[in-house]
Amino acid sequence: MESSEMVSKRSIGLDIGSRCVKAVCLEGSRDEGYRLVGYGFLDCADGLDRLRLALKDWRLPKGALHLNIEDKSLKIRRVDIPKMDDRDIENALMWSMKGVINDDPERFVFRYIKIPPSYVSASGKIPLVAFAIYKDVVEERLKFAKSIGLGRPLSIEPDSAALAHLFSSFEYIDATSDAVVLDLGHSITRFVVVSGGNILFSRPFSFGISSTLLSRIESSMGISKNDAVALEKRFLKSRLSEEEKGLIEKLLSSLFKEFAEEVTRSIEGYLLVFPGRSISKIYLSGGASRYGGLLRHLQNEIGMDIEMLDPFKYIDTGLFDKANLDTAAASLAVACGLALE
Repeated sequence: MESSEMVSKRSIGLDIGSRCVKAVCLEGSRDEGYRLVGYGFLDCADGLDRLRLALKDWRLPKGALHLNIEDKSLKIRRVDIPKMDDRDIENALMWSMKGVINDDPERFVFRYIKIPPSYVSASGKIPLVAFAIYKDVVEERLKFAKSIGLGRPLSIEPDSAALAHLFSSFEYIDATSDAVVLDLGHSITRFVVVSGGNILFSRPFSFGISSTLLSRIESSMGISKNDAVALEKRFLKSRLSEEEKGLIEKLLSSLFKEFAEEVTRSIEGYLLVFPGRSISKIYLSGGASRYGGLLRHLQNEIGMDIEMLDPFKYIDTGLFDKANLDTAAASLAVACGLALE
């Protein structure tokens, strides 16, 4: 992990993924502007001791931690409920989401974000983006925060909410426009629609490009999982024979086509939930967005303006080497959004 020696007004976003932990440490505020004072990646296999030491070097004040949370139990839906006092909404939400969670509502934590009335017609009701997740999953995150020595986090947010923080903090797009963020993790891709800093829609994809590629390398070449991982790493560093390179490029071409079809279906699903709106731009983030040719393939297949999401576009990054940070930036989008909470 890389860090500077500055100490005031710090916050850290910690994105805990399936293979590694991504961290971003920011200093400053929305009014004063933000400066990047630390960032890094730690392999999950390295254990908590190394993470504790790295975070200790950043000298964070107690309570400055913001964590992500993702789980199969997490449900994110648009829900329209009758008009009522805010204190009654959570109870109404519990029963409105009962058919979505297919389990005892008492086992879940429910949260919501109000959708501004200008975004949608709700026939006199209150339009919400609702979140539900098992209580014990949240408790595990709290235990994790304690185990790394940073105390109780100030917030625990789904990845989609963290990405929306980037768009509410900075003007990536016009406030009236809708944009898609495709956050490509190792095993899950999350499709998120944001507008004016608001989450309007979020759904996970059924496959991740990286995990699916590894599975297909194993089966097509008849090699072990570890050998497939090593081959993928060599491919990303352009260290393969022409035959190996050709095989992986063929597998990726097929994957990219499937991925583009999934994106198109998701856009169509969003427009069914929010009729009359349109998507103006697509951003790519996450580690799997680094595969060469993905952006160009999506542009050709979908015919929309697509670019890599740079979470540090409006943040002072002068303390760090630009080339190294540019390589890492898209993978740090969720962690950066968390740190902006």
